[in-house]
Amino acid sequence: MPSPCSRKHANLFSLLDISLLHSMHTNGSLWFSPFTAANALKGPRLVTAEPGGAVTIQCRYAPLSINSHQRKYWCRLNPLTWICHTIVSTNRYTHLQYHGRVALTDFPQSGLFVVRLSQLSPDDVGFYRCGVGNQNDILFFSMNLTISAGMGRGLVGQAWQREC
Repeated sequence: MPSPCSRKHANLFSLLDISLLHSMHTNGSLWFSPFTAANALKGPRLVTAEPGGAVTIQCRYAPLSINSHQRKYWCRLNPLTWICHTIVSTNRYTHLQYHGRVALTDFPQSGLFVVRLSQLSPDDVGFYRCGVGNQNDILFFSMNLTISAGMGRGLVGQAWQREC
């Protein structure tokens, strides 16, 4: 199985695909919209924590005016339908199953929003997305959340993140 860092090139192709979606062909030349560059997102690709612990995920975006007013969200990808269901967003939405254990805080001047999920259980293992915008399938980055009981006593309740 490839490491999270080997997926870096695959993520570049995703960004190129998004760029092409927001481009126009004019007089034989290809023009790229600044919309794409303004909305590149970054964050951890792999997040690991212990059962009962918590994770804090930093989702970074370009600190531009257009982004500061956009909806920020964290959603969970359904592996059967590939639909990402919102867990929490800046529109004051929190999924009922996550009430009391998830929070999202936006820091628009810093181009950062932070998601915290606590009381982790094996049911939380899966793929998630941090994103910006009204839809959960256009501007985002994906991450894998794993739960591991063997992380060591010094890391109880803390998360280990790998960003490539």
